[in-house]
Order: sequence, then C-alpha cells, then structure tokens
Amino acid sequence: KNAVYEVDCECLQKKRGRYANLTCEERQIEKEQIIVPTGGVCKESLSYTGKGVTVAILDTGLYPHPDFKDRILSFRDFSSTTGSSEKVLFSFSHFSPLIDNSGHGTHVAGIAGGSYFGTIATSESTTLDKNPYYGVAYDADLVMVGSTLEDTDILNGIKYVFNYADSIDKPAVVNISLNTSYGPHDGTSLFDQAIDAMLGKGKILVGSIGNDAKNKTHASMELNNAETPVLTFFKPSGYAANTFEVWGESDGFTVTVSLTDSQGETVWSCTSNGTDQSFSVPADFNYSEGGEIAYYTELWNNTRRMYRVALNNLNLKGYDIQIGVTGETQHIDLWTDKNSGQFTDNGKSTHVNFDADRTLGELGGTGKRTISVGNYTTRNVWTNFSGKKQSMLIDYPLNKINYTSSRGPASDGRVKPDVTAPGGMIFSAVSSYSDYYKESSANTVARATINGKSYYWGQMTGTSQASPFVAGVIATWLEAN
Repeated sequence: KNAVYEVDCECLQKKRGRYANLTCEERQIEKEQIIVPTGGVCKESLSYTGKGVTVAILDTGLYPHPDFKDRILSFRDFSSTTGSSEKVLFSFSHFSPLIDNSGHGTHVAGIAGGSYFGTIATSESTTLDKNPYYGVAYDADLVMVGSTLEDTDILNGIKYVFNYADSIDKPAVVNISLNTSYGPHDGTSLFDQAIDAMLGKGKILVGSIGNDAKNKTHASMELNNAETPVLTFFKPSGYAANTFEVWGESDGFTVTVSLTDSQGETVWSCTSNGTDQSFSVPADFNYSEGGEIAYYTELWNNTRRMYRVALNNLNLKGYDIQIGVTGETQHIDLWTDKNSGQFTDNGKSTHVNFDADRTLGELGGTGKRTISVGNYTTRNVWTNFSGKKQSMLIDYPLNKINYTSSRGPASDGRVKPDVTAPGGMIFSAVSSYSDYYKESSANTVARATINGKSYYWGQMTGTSQASPFVAGVIATWLEAN
C-alpha cells in the first residue's frame, strides 16, 4: 500500500538534482507529490520532464541563451558553406557555428526544452525570482541541427539525430517547424517516403502543418469531363519569377494560362501538351523583356499528372492571368507559395476562388508517420517589457484553432493535422541577433541579466510554435515508456 503526500523537501532534494539550487519554499510551490511505500523508501510520483530522452530541433540555428546552458549534447551543422561540421557542446563558447539571426530556431527550441529557472525581469521595475517561461521537456537532452532547409539536408539531419540517439541508447523525438507548398500532399513525396522508413519505436518526428489557411495559396477544381474549362485567376506577388502547381488524380487533363483584358476577353494564351514547354509572352502585353510561361510536368507514381508552371519576367500591361483546366472527371488541386502569389475569382461567379482546405504543407504536414501539428490560441493579450499592453483579440479568439493554421485533408483523404496545440503568442527564448526582439520591441516580454549581459524572451505565433510543444509532450511520454 502506498500513501501519497505533498512534497517533502528533504526527500526531493536527495532524489532530484534539478532541485539542488532551489530553496525549500520554491520546491513547495511546485506542489509535486511523492509516494512513500510501506517500507518508508522515498519514491517520486509520475512527474515526467523528458529526462533520458533526446529532443532534437532541426531549424535555423540557436542563440547562446541561458535556456540551453549545458543542455546541448550535440549538433550537426548542414548550413556551413565549407561543408558539414560536427561538435559536442559543453559550454556557450561552442555555439558560434549555429548563430540564429532570425530567432526562429531559438524560440522553437525553448518551447520544447528550455530550462532557465533563474531570476528574470518582466519590466524595468518588476522582477520574478523564477522564470515562468521554460520548456515542456526541460530535463531532456537537446540536440541541435542547423540546415540549409533543403530536403537532402533535412533528411540527413534527422538521420544524424536518430543515429546519435542510438549511440547513447536513448529514444528521440525530432521537431521540424518547416513547410513547403509544393508537392503531392499525399505522403508519397520522396521526403515523406524516406521519413516513413526512418520512424518507429523510439524514433518520432513532429512537424508543423503550416500557416497558409489565410494566404489564398490553394484552389480546388472539380472537372466533369466537359470541354468547358474550370477557371481561376492567379495574382503574382512580383515580376521576376512566380510559380504554381496543378495536381490531378489522373493523367487526363490539360492546363491553359491566358491573359485577359478588363472585359474578361482572352488576348493571348498557351496550353500544355503533357511535355515540358516554354512560351514567350509577346511584348504587346508585357513591359519586361524575356517574359515567359514555362510548363514542367511529371506523371507522379505513374498515376497523377502534375504541372509546375513558372511565370518569368512578367510585368503585364494591365492584363490578368487566368488559369483554365480541362479534362476527365476528377479533382484538381492548385498550390502556390505566399511569396509567389494568390488564387482568386476576381469577384466573378464563373471562376473558382481560393479556399483554406488542403493548405497543409509538405515536410511537416503530409507524412504518413509524421505527427503533424496545428495551432490553437491560448493567449491573445500580453504586456511587453516596455509595459505596453498588446492585443490580438479580434484575429485570435481564445480556445479556437487559429485562422492562419493550415488545414487538411491530405490529398489521399487522411485527416491532418493529427493534433493541435498552443501556438498563439507563445513566450520563449529569443535571439538577441534578431531585430524583432530588442528590449523595446512590442514582442519582447522578459529579460535576464547574467554576468552583465542581457538575454530575452519574446512571443511568436504559428504552427512553428505548436509543433515543439507537442514534441516536448512526446518526450515526456517517451520518458514514461
């Protein structure tokens, strides 16, 4: 028979190394419990912190922040211009190869496993004895992978993590807060197939599903074997190079790109014929020299026809870009990247508008064995370090899936995301190299000063933040079993 009691300071001080630097009162605040068996031997209750589990972050890099002091066991840098490098990290002096200028990787890592419990200031006049902005799996062993974010480097990075975890006989969970809009979106990409082959017991991959639900980067068409095309418009984001993809369920369709005038009349067009082709856009319609529309095509897995359409050097003289798809009865998906453009019906009932469904991103959002994570909002008001109240009340209602969070289903019908987690206004460690997180920035919420140097915590929002939350939770599960 076991008796359950509130925390006994002396017992926990002996049993848990992480309490060694805390006062008895601080340990009592934690409200942890212990189980005292009949024989009187002290044993902790089921409280999991990721101890004995490897948590890896594959991202933009890592700033030497106290949240990670003496926590990074290893890293592999695939972003080096002189080739890959490898080093085991034991102190801040070893962080230089993974400097995080954007702050994304630092913030993500802090959510999964940040562990600074010291004093912080939330304003010039307010100090907290204990930092409340620590990570989910704060006792996990951290591994950092810097990457060029190319598929090959990402795969090699994940393989490196699992090999490293095997070498120290520990389970591992890898987080990739990464996405791309292009691909089959059905789990059959070469990346997803390679990932599926790596994953298994004690080898888990968690990925963000993306933030494209609001970006107008997807459109759906239903063909009915008619000669009349299904239409939409594409608004490019710039002049130099913009891309969209058209994916069918079979090989039986063609794509036509047209230029239309203010009356909706077609003044010029080009149509795919199932091969790679390029068409020069006449100077009568385009200000820039070398205007071109290029089709690149593939019969994916000998089943699905795909066209990637590149719009190069298009600075049109007031014309709209219209996309028309004709062919056998089937569903058609069009995807683009927010940096390339948007789909729209231009207010015409004859055309298909953008939609938020199937906006899930490749890499983190489509794999059959990848745990894909969406974002729901648990905070929409905060006070920054300067004492100014910040608010996203209208855009981000509490306890709702964030309107930016990408949606499924996958093209093969699977439900995605697999889970949603807090991703709105998440406070975590940030990089001091980032211009977005200076002391006076709207999104900076706390500061710690150590040996005369200031370190900061700030808010970010997105599925990039929800994903490491889940990765941290899974690390605690792997610790349990």
